[in-house]
Amino acid sequence: MELIENYQPEYVKSFKENNNKCLCQACKKEGNGFPFVTLRWKNQQRESLSLSCQAAAKEILLNPKAFILHTTVVEVVNNFNDQISNEVEMLNQIFINNVIDESLSYRESLYSMSLLLNKIQRRDNLNHFDVQELISTSEELAGLISAGEFKKHFKDLPDIPEFRQRLLVAMGNIRLDIDLPSVQKMSFMLKLSELNILSRERITERLIELEEVAKNNIDLFDNVDYIFKNIVIYKIYHHNFPDLGQQSITAFQHLCEELFEIKMLLLIYLSDNTELDFDVLSRFISSYYRWSEQSAKPVPINDEDELLYGLAVL
Repeated sequence: MELIENYQPEYVKSFKENNNKCLCQACKKEGNGFPFVTLRWKNQQRESLSLSCQAAAKEILLNPKAFILHTTVVEVVNNFNDQISNEVEMLNQIFINNVIDESLSYRESLYSMSLLLNKIQRRDNLNHFDVQELISTSEELAGLISAGEFKKHFKDLPDIPEFRQRLLVAMGNIRLDIDLPSVQKMSFMLKLSELNILSRERITERLIELEEVAKNNIDLFDNVDYIFKNIVIYKIYHHNFPDLGQQSITAFQHLCEELFEIKMLLLIYLSDNTELDFDVLSRFISSYYRWSEQSAKPVPINDEDELLYGLAVL
């Protein structure tokens, strides 16, 4: 009998203890076994939950300790993926360490990811990466962060609003099945659906208006920065992000797009509402991922560098 390590995050443990039966729309549709997910490889197994379940989303997003891991040993089963390589495991852990660094915002932690991915992208063989080189690069980043230079580099990134404008237009195709009072929901959905029919000039104005809403709610977004970090850690853990190869660069772009879209959804809501409590915030994120799982998400045509594009939309 072959044994491997099984990882159970705190969010799974807490969900099992606190939620006997969730009655959200996703759980009603999916039925028994949902929202539990088991991710299997030859050398490890990970327990997780689907973000499209509202109760699971609260556990994943709102608990700062959601990703504390509880380790046990389980017997190997036959339906597994290939073995996770040492390179990928190391890269995953480096990314998680940067995300949980309290001195960095979630956007700055994504910038640190882009620097590592950029080094991978420049190699001749994208499917191989030397572990020692990963460690050295990570140590260099840690030195920049502790010296305060990292934040300066992040602030010097070019501002390219055209990328955000294109993505804002595509957001007009998003359809959220979110539990809100009828008047609030109607106003929100109208503002969302109009995005893909507005003129270029009006989209430019709309983006400026929403970014002004963000400035007016800067304290709120500072307080929920850890929630966006939890989304990033969830992506690393649940989707084994990033893998090696070109797909890791594309996955980074998609992650940045998702975080941009989530923030814009919250800003559209805040443009008509003075408050955004954690319960509503988690419902927005859960509904977004439910829509994303069910829809062929339109992605703007982009001929630019994917890492630069990803950072620019943030």
